[in-house]
Amino acid sequence: MNRASPAATLRRRLAREVSRVLQEVDVPGRVLLVAVSGGPDSLCLLHLLDGLKEALKISLAVAHLDHSLRPESPQEAAFVLDAARRLGLEAFVERADVASYRRANRLSLEDAARRLRYDFLARTAHRIGAHAVAVAHTADDQAETVLMNILRGAGLRGLKGMSAVSQYRTGQDRQVTLVRPLLGVRRSDTEEFCRLAGLSPVIDPSNLSLAIVRNRIRWQVLPVLRELNPNVNEALLRLASSAGDDASFIEAAVDQEWRRLARQDEGAITIDRAGLRQIHRSLQRHLLRRAFEVLTGSAEGLELSHMESMACLARGTERYTLDLPCNSIFEAEGPHVVLRHKGPLREQAKVFREQHPIAVPGETALEGWRVRCDLVPPDAAGQSSEYVSYLDYEALDGSLAVRGRRRGDRFQPLGMEQTKRLQDFLVDQKVPASVRDGVPLLVSPRGIAWVVGYRIAHWARIRPETGRVLRVQFTPTL
Repeated sequence: MNRASPAATLRRRLAREVSRVLQEVDVPGRVLLVAVSGGPDSLCLLHLLDGLKEALKISLAVAHLDHSLRPESPQEAAFVLDAARRLGLEAFVERADVASYRRANRLSLEDAARRLRYDFLARTAHRIGAHAVAVAHTADDQAETVLMNILRGAGLRGLKGMSAVSQYRTGQDRQVTLVRPLLGVRRSDTEEFCRLAGLSPVIDPSNLSLAIVRNRIRWQVLPVLRELNPNVNEALLRLASSAGDDASFIEAAVDQEWRRLARQDEGAITIDRAGLRQIHRSLQRHLLRRAFEVLTGSAEGLELSHMESMACLARGTERYTLDLPCNSIFEAEGPHVVLRHKGPLREQAKVFREQHPIAVPGETALEGWRVRCDLVPPDAAGQSSEYVSYLDYEALDGSLAVRGRRRGDRFQPLGMEQTKRLQDFLVDQKVPASVRDGVPLLVSPRGIAWVVGYRIAHWARIRPETGRVLRVQFTPTL
């Protein structure tokens, strides 16, 4: 009797796990977009899916985002393109300026990269009509995620870590299904798969950097915990599974209370305060979390402390306000609590029908605004904020003016290599339709340099070779 080779045995075992997860999301017969970084996990996933595509009757496409963080990143993008070509698959590759996006949005490098990456995957999936996006998170990633969430003081949702199947909502309120077929597979298995299959994955040196929290968990914390419990990974995975079951039960209860207590309007979620006080405190927190998620598009940035603070204020009878992540605010007043956007231009209703030139340098008075422009050396440039921006003066290429939006306007937001419709950008930023015409645009002959209050143009950013910097400040006068 012939025994199967180690490579064949491993492939069959991993293929069964991948197939099982795909059956859960009803992928068979559909288009599946595979996120491939070029590392061992994603390369293993790609080849497993390629081997299953006939049995599952699925069509595959490959997606890769170059984060522009390392000199070798273009070579890694080329590696992924070549890997897709060898399998006869179409590949979609984009380049993003994660570092600039991080500075503009005051995020950690990891958070900025993740946001841009998932937005790219969601956009590409909608573009090609993919039923879902497959990402290569493993059981080791899950254990690390749960431990990170514990250290952050996460609640039940954080303890459950990642789900094999989940939804990601883009800034345009479109959802894409994320499927993680390797979530029950160890990282050592994907590495062994690549070795036995003769694959040479890309090794990302940033995975060794202890400046990244996840890497410190992986290389410093978990090894110490294994000295106390050699099976700590399995213990964390059991915790995630148990927490996931409990979270599903609670979410079903939240669904009922949401229909009874919450009302969704444009740019705001209103909840009956008396009804909220009457339900269990656990449901209070989860209902408020749901409200934040519906308002902003995700629960990213919302901590357990935020939910507890909102619930505590809602249980009182006086008027309170609380600043929340994602430029939102919680208000408890009278019979209701309200979560709404607190966009800097929310109360500005002035519509600029004409284009108004502004003095550079100098100060210009407009109805509702005072605009101040000053030329400063690069080393005097600070961090852009809602009403202050620092721009590359030479890149502006001429005179500046302020106007409102026009039909057909396009804008290249900081951190993106391509332009998009201004209308789509404003929707992404959750700007209520009633005030979009009142958002001032700083324009030059080259196009929209700054959507005031939100983001500057990528082409107008300060670069290492920038010689002169223009500091622009808008001051509301209404």
